[in-house]
Amino acid sequence: MLAFEAAGDNGGSAIAQYNLYATAATADGESTELYAIVSSYDAASMEFTLDNTVETSFISGSKYRFRLSATNTIGEGELSNSVTIALAENALQPAAPTRDLTRSRQSAMYITWTAVVPADGLVVDGYKLNMTRLGTGESFCVYDGSENNQRLFYNVTGLSAGERYAFSVSSVNFNGESGPSDELIVVSCTPPDEFPKPFFISSTQSSVTIGWLPPSDMGGCNLLTYELQINDGLGGTSFLGIDSVALSGRPYLTQHTVTAEATADPATAGGPLVSGGTYKVKLLAYNEVGHTESTNYLDVVVASVPEPPPSAPSQNFAFTDEGKIRVEFGTLESATYNGGSQILGYDLWRDDGAGGDLGSLYGSAAAFQSNLALTFTDFDVMKGTTYRYMYRARNINGWGDFSEVGYLFAASVPARPQAPSLVSVDDGEISLQLFTSEDTGGNDLTAYELWMDAGDINTAYS
Repeated sequence: MLAFEAAGDNGGSAIAQYNLYATAATADGESTELYAIVSSYDAASMEFTLDNTVETSFISGSKYRFRLSATNTIGEGELSNSVTIALAENALQPAAPTRDLTRSRQSAMYITWTAVVPADGLVVDGYKLNMTRLGTGESFCVYDGSENNQRLFYNVTGLSAGERYAFSVSSVNFNGESGPSDELIVVSCTPPDEFPKPFFISSTQSSVTIGWLPPSDMGGCNLLTYELQINDGLGGTSFLGIDSVALSGRPYLTQHTVTAEATADPATAGGPLVSGGTYKVKLLAYNEVGHTESTNYLDVVVASVPEPPPSAPSQNFAFTDEGKIRVEFGTLESATYNGGSQILGYDLWRDDGAGGDLGSLYGSAAAFQSNLALTFTDFDVMKGTTYRYMYRARNINGWGDFSEVGYLFAASVPARPQAPSLVSVDDGEISLQLFTSEDTGGNDLTAYELWMDAGDINTAYS
């Protein structure tokens, strides 16, 4: 619609009519041809809407220059200054902008928008991006691209991490600026980052407790929740979220116990944890704008540590003497004692023989070597000394408790005693002098035995 003002000076005679002239214009507004009168104008109204179905020479989306003249009884006056108008609506309102999180930072947001369709074929000249600080209400244009219709993004910098902002975009054509788009309301932060792998805390034959540290980089805004995911326990590579009720909205948690919850590939129905099963577990940490996964998954076995051995170590005297002790202990491989997982090794401990602390005879290697032998010959002993021994077993989840203490000693059989000597003899009675062994073998003597033959040559002793 065109609007006019009446002539300020009628030249001394009443205005009889007005004439509206138009000519096509180039992009810079210059005339491309001579002005021609717009015949559909009624020559009197101060407003006029040009209809190119009537004025068929006018093309939608093209620019035209218009001038107005006034006529009285003397004649037609000079033409007014020109105004250039495009035969089209104002630029169309764009859709709400979006944020590209992959290119955004805690203090900068990469805002993008979609190009609008030209209104009535009139080219879009460019776009403006406006921002409002929601904390203060301050609003201003952060990017004026009125003359660059190819750029559909802008990286807004200098923002405060954790603060909220509203963004809207408008389009611009020759006739003016559109209304603002719907707002994009966002907080200036990025998804969490640097989330360590979860770690094993403990396990039973029907549950597993895992722990974790929060992401070292929260992304500039508060952590909202964690998600725990687990595979099917059969080597599957798909993970299923579990125990969401227990974890949702609790960003302060640092550990969780998984029990008989669904632990299957998402394509199947799921089922309880299987004793002895090996599962892969990972965590996701969420803030308002996104999430990150832990750097790797944790392998866990649903098993307890082995049970304490039911008996203390013992010694085999057939292989024990004053310089060594043959220690023997029972296997814990049965399901009753192995905790639900294969025994990986044993660890035998002994004191110094003087009541001191016990220490491992296998040393630090016991933690990773497969010491599965059930006997140990201890040569680092002293004749006649009693030592305290105890042992324990290890499976995939660690060491079980120790057995009771066994008291073992380094000793051999007593040395051969001196032959008995005759003291006296009479009818029916012989008195002998007996002698103790000069070497008891390292242990107190507990008994003597006296043997004699039948009184004839080469008869057996009994």
